[in-house]
Amino acid sequence: MTTIAFDGEYLVADGRVTRDKEIITDTDLKITPCDFEYIVSGNDVRVQVTAFACSGSVNIIEDFEYLFKRRKQVKDTELNDFILRQQKRAHRTKWSFSVILVTDCGNFLCLGTHGDHQPSRTLKDGDVVVLGSGSIHCVNLYRSAFDAVKHACIKDPYTGGVIRYYNCRTKEAGICTEEFLIQFRLQQKYKAICVSLNKLFVEPVFSLVSRLWTSVSHLLPNRFIN
Repeated sequence: MTTIAFDGEYLVADGRVTRDKEIITDTDLKITPCDFEYIVSGNDVRVQVTAFACSGSVNIIEDFEYLFKRRKQVKDTELNDFILRQQKRAHRTKWSFSVILVTDCGNFLCLGTHGDHQPSRTLKDGDVVVLGSGSIHCVNLYRSAFDAVKHACIKDPYTGGVIRYYNCRTKEAGICTEEFLIQFRLQQKYKAICVSLNKLFVEPVFSLVSRLWTSVSHLLPNRFIN
């Protein structure tokens, strides 16, 4: 198994592959960039999927990669049938699997063994979705996908090794080094300060100006208003 996480911007996964209790590798690539259109039948909603991350059996992961990388369009009915087949296969082999698909607008889809198929939606600010063997250790604890996967590496023996990321906004992919994490956390603090300043100063001032304009606009000649 493994741990995969998404926080609305970054898709993150570890690199560990195990067989029973034996570690096969700690550098596996579990995030795959792709480019296909996901079509929701009925209302003809279309979203562009740009990357996905898989957790589970290597054979099942290879099947997902084969489906997603060779197609330019995938309908929700096709994907549902594919998931049902993989769920039956996982039940026979006693393996579970989880998949997160990320779209170009920051939405995501969750697929998995236990029927946790969710429609395309957007995360609220600060929310993190975590799937895989380490997800039980990361319930409502972290504000970023990086922190969730790093915590799972400590708590879950089936999660570990190289942590990789994919930015769904910039389409940048890379390895999560300590230097990168320091820069990322500084950016998060900067964003939090900007949001706080906006709430403390910008929004109240704008609201005050708006109320003042409303109260005096009827006193001004029409040529000033128009």
